[in-house]
Amino acid sequence: MNEIKLEKKLSSKIKDNNNKINIEIPKTIPIKNFIYENKNKITLDSLKDGKRIFYNKTEISEYNENDSEFNTNFIEFRQLLFENLLLTEDLKDNSKNEKKTIESALFSTFVYDSEFIEPMINVFKLPTIIIRHEQNNYKYNRMDENGQYIKFIFPKIEYTLKWGCFHSKLMLLKFPNFLRIVVPTANLTNCDWYFWGQIIWFQDFPLKSENKKLTIEEEKENENFLNYLKNFLQTFMPHTYEGKRFWLDLNINLENYDYSNSAVDLIASANGRFNTKNNNNNFGIDRINNLIKTKYKNYNKNSNMIIQCSSIGKTIKKNFFDDFYSSFNLINNPSIEILYPTINYINSFPLGNELSSCLFLDSVAFNNHKNKFKIIELKKKYEKLKTVFHSKFFITGFKDKNGDFNINNESLLYFGSHNFSAAAWGNYEKNNTQISMSNYELGILFNSNKLNLYEKKNIFNSIILNVNSNFYKENEDEPFLNFFN
Repeated sequence: MNEIKLEKKLSSKIKDNNNKINIEIPKTIPIKNFIYENKNKITLDSLKDGKRIFYNKTEISEYNENDSEFNTNFIEFRQLLFENLLLTEDLKDNSKNEKKTIESALFSTFVYDSEFIEPMINVFKLPTIIIRHEQNNYKYNRMDENGQYIKFIFPKIEYTLKWGCFHSKLMLLKFPNFLRIVVPTANLTNCDWYFWGQIIWFQDFPLKSENKKLTIEEEKENENFLNYLKNFLQTFMPHTYEGKRFWLDLNINLENYDYSNSAVDLIASANGRFNTKNNNNNFGIDRINNLIKTKYKNYNKNSNMIIQCSSIGKTIKKNFFDDFYSSFNLINNPSIEILYPTINYINSFPLGNELSSCLFLDSVAFNNHKNKFKIIELKKKYEKLKTVFHSKFFITGFKDKNGDFNINNESLLYFGSHNFSAAAWGNYEKNNTQISMSNYELGILFNSNKLNLYEKKNIFNSIILNVNSNFYKENEDEPFLNFFN
C-alpha cells in the first residue's frame, strides 16, 4: 500500500524566544474562536475531555473564518503540541504567546515524512520515540537513533501471515500535569495533515492525586484502560535493554495517570495470532465482541451500520461479514452502507487525482458488494471542503421513518485507523478460539456508559460528510478504483 508524499507546500518557521515557540503557517489555516452554538458554549477544558472528534484543516479548502460554530470541528497538528492548544481561556488565538511545556512524546505512524516533524523536535529539544512501518521487516523489532532527541522503532511483521503493515496512529504527549493521548487517522506527513481529510480524537489524563479517592467502578475503569494500552504497546515495543532505555528516556510512567474518566475504549489490532480466551489480547473484532458481551451488553440492538474508510478489502468473504455483524451485535437482517468517492467527485477539486493514492478499491470488491456503496458528498455547510478523505468511522444506528440513517442511545461510534478489511479487523480461526490479523491498528470506541444521547448526537453531527447520500446508480456513478499491489 503506497501513499503519496507531495512536495512540501507548507512553509513553517519555528522560533525559540525565551521558551516561547512561534510556528508561522499560512493564513489559509486560521485558528478562530471555538464557540458551540447549540446549547452550551465550549470551554477550553471541554475541548480536552475526549467527548468530541475534530477534523484537520486542508490547504485546498475554503473556510469561513467568521462562522464560529463552523470552527468547532477543526484542529491543527501544532495545537496538539501545546498544553492549551494555542488558545486563551476565552478561546482566542494565543499562538504567539503560549509557552512550550511539552516534555516528551511518542508517535506511531504508517508513512513518515522527516521534514514534517523533525525540525520541530530538534527546536523543542523534545525526547521522542517514533514507531513506524518498515517494509519486509520479518525478523525482530528493529531500533535506530537519529541525533540527540529522536529514536525509531520498526515493528516486525509476522511472515506466516504473508502480508501486513504497521498502520496504527497514536500520540502520547507528556505535559507537566497530564498525559495527552491522541488517536488520529493521519500519518506523520505534510500531506496527511494539510491535504487529506482526517479525524482526530484526543483526551488529557491528569496525574493521579492523593486527594482524589476513586470509587471501585472508577478504579476498575482506570485499570482496564491502562492495561489495554500497555498490552498494545508491548506487542511492538522491544523487550531488550535498548528498548527499555528508549522508553525510559521519555520519562513517561503510564501508571502515574488517572484514566478513570476516559470517554472511550481503545480498539487495537496487532499483527499475529491470538487466543480469544485471553482477555489481555482482545484485538480487532474480538475486542468489539468482548466489550459488547461484558461492558456494553445493554447497548447496540441496531441493525444498520454506516462506514467511511479509504480502503476496502480486496476479498471480503461471507464469514468475515458474519463475524463482523456478530461482533458489533447487529441484529434483524443487518445492513452495511459504505461511503466511497466516485470518479466525478475526485475530479471535482484541485489535486484530486494526486491525492487519490490513499484510496484502495478494486472492481471485484465493488461489484461483489455494489448494493452497499453510497457516494461521498459533504453536508451543505461544508461543501467547500472537498478533499480526499483518509478518515475512518464505523457507526451503528437505525433507519428512521424517512429512511435516513440516524443514531440512538444504543449506537456504537468508532473512529480510528481500521479500514474495512480482514487484514485490519482480523479473522476468527479454530472455531473462534483464535483470531489472526495482518495489521497493527488503533482506534477508539466512545464509551456508551459515560456518554448520553445528547453527547453522542454532538459527535455524530460533527461528521462533515452526508451519511444519507445516494446509493451508487447503475450506469451513472462510477467508483474511483485503485488496485492493491
